[in-house]
Amino acid sequence: MSVSLPKVSIGLPVYNGERYLRECLDCLLNQTFRDFEIVISDNASTDKTQSICQHYASLDERIHYHQQKVNRGANWNFNQVFHLSRGEYFKWAAVDDLCSPTYLDRMTETLETHPDCVWCHSLTVHIDEAGNKLDEAHHSNEPYSQNAHSLVATGSRLSINDVCSASAPSRFAAVLLGTTWCSDSFGLIRSDVLAETALEGPFYGAEKVLMSELAIRGQFIEIPEVMFFQRIHPDASGSMASGNDRDEFTFGVDGSAPHSTSFAILRGYHEAIQRADLSRTDRLRCYGHLMRYVFQLRKLTRKIVRSASRYTPSMKTPIFGHSR
Repeated sequence: MSVSLPKVSIGLPVYNGERYLRECLDCLLNQTFRDFEIVISDNASTDKTQSICQHYASLDERIHYHQQKVNRGANWNFNQVFHLSRGEYFKWAAVDDLCSPTYLDRMTETLETHPDCVWCHSLTVHIDEAGNKLDEAHHSNEPYSQNAHSLVATGSRLSINDVCSASAPSRFAAVLLGTTWCSDSFGLIRSDVLAETALEGPFYGAEKVLMSELAIRGQFIEIPEVMFFQRIHPDASGSMASGNDRDEFTFGVDGSAPHSTSFAILRGYHEAIQRADLSRTDRLRCYGHLMRYVFQLRKLTRKIVRSASRYTPSMKTPIFGHSR
């Protein structure tokens, strides 16, 4: 007897997410599109995450809960939910973000009718801890369209390139030289294309490298409606100012960070270009954009300073901050 596979898999990596977990699961279960599974990987939470997940799993057979014995870090956990998934399309979900009830319906329909596209997402609005919309000036460096954050609109990237372009180097440059606050990693993605990538590498900021590799492999498309709500709050990973906190979030308590995050990121981009099926000309153009990225001195200097300030001279091992 054959097992029917879900059309869409939603991967929910979580660690101590009890504050927003119920709201997140209710949001996903209320989708008008019904042919999906939710794969939860609990990274050894110490709060009520386990009991909440087990309760929801007992109510809906589409929820598959997996508890890890140790916290292996966010990047490993993000990759794990994909490895456990079975759907034709895949979406990562963060425990603190929300999407509209018709999100999966619209994204799935769009990818079904646009076979050249590998990723689909909507306009994004930022919300606070209570779910209230943040003023667009909250992040003055963020591009907005129709009072919402656009990931593909003209002018939303720090280049003339476009993730909707038919040109792979142009799409690669648009991600490489752009700013997205990692919102784009929560779009709907073709699973077979995602499986060809390196997923999230073992370094902080790996989601942008992953998105650049997806951009090389196919076009992106954005629904011009607000259907995704990214929560900005003090405990979010993007709010971490300490290198030690970022290390704990990325690698877990016992994990080890690369000696240089900047070098790890550059190597990730290089390997993404190498893995792609590109003509010699397009490969060289991608490397040209990568050199342009390297020589953005202000950006590179900030990366070097953050990497150098990761530890104090007296440290032999990382000293981690509070858990996330």
